[in-house]
Amino acid sequence: MESDLDLVAERLDLYPNFAVDTAARVPFLKAQPSARVRAFLIKYQERVLYGTDIELFREGDAPSVVAAWQNKLAADWRYFSTLDAIEFRGRMVQGLGLPPSVLRKLYHDNAVHWMPGILPTNKQ
Repeated sequence: MESDLDLVAERLDLYPNFAVDTAARVPFLKAQPSARVRAFLIKYQERVLYGTDIELFREGDAPSVVAAWQNKLAADWRYFSTLDAIEFRGRMVQGLGLPPSVLRKLYHDNAVHWMPGILPTNKQ
Protein backbone atom coordinates (compact mmCIF):
# COMPACT_ATOMS: atom_id res chain seq x y z
CA MET A 1 0.00 0.00 0.00
CA GLU A 2 3.03 2.29 0.22
CA SER A 3 2.29 3.84 -3.17
CA ASP A 4 -1.34 4.64 -2.24
CA LEU A 5 -1.60 6.78 0.87
CA ASP A 6 -5.40 6.67 0.66
CA LEU A 7 -5.33 2.92 1.29
CA VAL A 8 -2.96 3.36 4.22
CA ALA A 9 -5.19 6.13 5.62
CA GLU A 10 -8.24 3.87 5.33
CA ARG A 11 -6.48 1.23 7.42
CA LEU A 12 -5.30 3.75 9.98
CA ASP A 13 -8.84 5.13 10.28
CA LEU A 14 -10.38 1.66 10.51
CA TYR A 15 -7.92 0.18 13.02
CA PRO A 16 -7.02 2.50 15.92
CA ASN A 17 -4.29 0.14 17.17
CA PHE A 18 -2.55 0.08 13.79
CA ALA A 19 0.68 1.92 13.02
CA VAL A 20 3.09 1.89 10.08
CA ASP A 21 6.78 2.52 9.61
CA THR A 22 8.89 3.99 6.84
CA ALA A 23 11.36 1.10 6.51
CA ALA A 24 12.18 0.73 2.81
CA ARG A 25 9.23 3.02 2.01
CA VAL A 26 10.89 6.44 1.76
CA PRO A 27 11.43 6.01 -2.01
CA PHE A 28 7.68 5.36 -2.39
CA LEU A 29 6.96 8.52 -0.43
CA LYS A 30 9.39 10.56 -2.54
CA ALA A 31 7.62 9.35 -5.70
CA GLN A 32 4.36 10.99 -4.54
CA PRO A 33 3.50 14.69 -4.37
CA SER A 34 5.33 16.22 -1.39
CA ALA A 35 2.31 18.22 -0.20
CA ARG A 36 0.22 15.05 -0.08
CA VAL A 37 2.84 13.06 1.83
CA ARG A 38 3.36 15.97 4.24
CA ALA A 39 -0.38 16.24 4.92
CA PHE A 40 -0.59 12.48 5.50
CA LEU A 41 2.32 12.47 7.95
CA ILE A 42 0.93 15.42 9.86
CA LYS A 43 -2.55 13.91 10.05
CA TYR A 44 -1.24 10.52 11.21
CA GLN A 45 1.75 11.87 13.11
CA GLU A 46 1.14 9.57 16.07
CA ARG A 47 0.86 6.43 13.91
CA VAL A 48 4.00 6.52 11.74
CA LEU A 49 7.44 5.44 12.95
CA TYR A 50 10.73 6.11 11.22
CA GLY A 51 12.47 2.92 10.24
CA THR A 52 15.01 1.66 7.74
CA ASP A 53 15.96 -1.67 6.27
CA ILE A 54 19.65 -0.96 6.71
CA GLU A 55 21.53 -4.22 7.00
CA LEU A 56 23.56 -4.79 10.14
CA PHE A 57 26.09 -6.98 8.36
CA ARG A 58 27.13 -6.12 4.84
CA GLU A 59 29.95 -7.04 2.55
CA GLY A 60 32.74 -4.48 2.47
CA ASP A 61 35.00 -2.69 4.84
CA ALA A 62 33.49 -1.18 7.98
CA PRO A 63 34.25 2.48 7.15
CA SER A 64 32.48 2.30 3.78
CA VAL A 65 29.49 0.47 5.32
CA VAL A 66 29.19 3.10 8.06
CA ALA A 67 29.50 5.89 5.47
CA ALA A 68 26.67 4.34 3.44
CA TRP A 69 24.48 4.17 6.57
CA GLN A 70 25.26 7.79 7.44
CA ASN A 71 24.42 8.92 3.91
CA LYS A 72 21.09 7.04 3.95
CA LEU A 73 20.08 8.38 7.37
CA ALA A 74 21.12 11.94 6.45
CA ALA A 75 19.19 11.78 3.16
CA ASP A 76 16.05 10.60 4.95
CA TRP A 77 16.41 13.32 7.61
CA ARG A 78 16.85 15.97 4.91
CA TYR A 79 13.71 14.75 3.12
CA PHE A 80 11.56 14.76 6.25
CA SER A 81 12.95 17.89 7.93
CA THR A 82 13.72 20.43 5.20
CA LEU A 83 12.04 22.02 2.22
CA ASP A 84 15.17 21.44 0.12
CA ALA A 85 14.91 20.31 -3.46
CA ILE A 86 16.28 16.76 -3.43
CA GLU A 87 17.32 14.69 -6.43
CA PHE A 88 15.48 11.39 -6.55
CA ARG A 89 15.82 8.96 -9.43
CA GLY A 90 16.65 11.63 -11.98
CA ARG A 91 14.08 14.19 -10.89
CA MET A 92 13.80 16.79 -8.18
CA VAL A 93 11.42 16.38 -5.24
CA GLN A 94 10.74 18.82 -2.46
CA GLY A 95 11.52 17.94 1.12
CA LEU A 96 8.57 17.81 3.47
CA GLY A 97 9.68 20.37 6.07
CA LEU A 98 7.80 18.61 8.85
CA PRO A 99 7.42 20.59 12.09
CA PRO A 100 9.83 19.67 14.91
CA SER A 101 7.00 18.18 16.99
CA VAL A 102 6.08 15.80 14.15
CA LEU A 103 9.72 14.88 13.55
CA ARG A 104 10.12 14.02 17.23
CA LYS A 105 7.13 11.68 17.04
CA LEU A 106 8.30 10.13 13.78
CA TYR A 107 11.86 9.53 14.98
CA HIS A 108 11.33 8.86 18.69
CA ASP A 109 8.04 9.22 20.53
CA ASN A 110 6.05 6.83 18.36
CA ALA A 111 8.64 4.08 18.80
CA VAL A 112 8.41 4.52 22.58
CA HIS A 113 4.62 4.29 22.38
CA TRP A 114 4.21 1.43 19.88
CA MET A 115 7.21 -0.79 20.72
CA PRO A 116 7.17 -2.22 24.24
CA GLY A 117 10.48 -2.02 26.04
CA ILE A 118 11.79 1.16 24.46
CA LEU A 119 12.38 3.63 27.25
CA PRO A 120 11.48 7.29 26.83
CA THR A 121 14.10 10.02 27.12
CA ASN A 122 13.62 13.37 28.78
CA LYS A 123 11.96 15.85 26.43
CA GLN A 124 14.02 18.94 25.79
